Amino acid sequence: MLAIARAAVRQRWQQTLGARVACVISNRPAAPGLVAAQALGLQVGVVDHRQFGSREAFDAVLQQRIDESAPSLLPDFTGLNTHQRALDAGRKVVGCTVHAVTVVLDHGAILAQAQVPFLKGDTPSSLAGRVKEQEHRIYPAVICALLSGA
Repeated sequence: MLAIARAAVRQRWQQTLGARVACVISNRPAAPGLVAAQALGLQVGVVDHRQFGSREAFDAVLQQRIDESAPSLLPDFTGLNTHQRALDAGRKVVGCTVHAVTVVLDHGAILAQAQVPFLKGDTPSSLAGRVKEQEHRIYPAVICALLSGA
């Protein structure tokens, strides 16, 4: 999220592409990214998933909040604990995917992907850090390409 927001400022998306980061929404009220987003002057919001009886109800409210702010963009192991599950499966390579958001978790059209090899001694945390480096590279590039019509 911070990589996207910083790229929007650095690459002057508002001036050159007529776009901006409209809002940062988290499903966790205490997410550190909310404070960081506020420090960048961004509007923030919370849709706490624990407040809903079903995934569908949560998704509906989240979609409403996204629509109120304008559209947003959101891996083989969808959902939670991705890096631990990839390690447990003995994968040699993992990665990250940028895809369009749909009502089905992690199933939208693929817009970009990057691979990250496992290294000896990897933990979920070390793997997540290297994946995040790739996310910070491809998310802003995809958003910029979409905004420019590529």
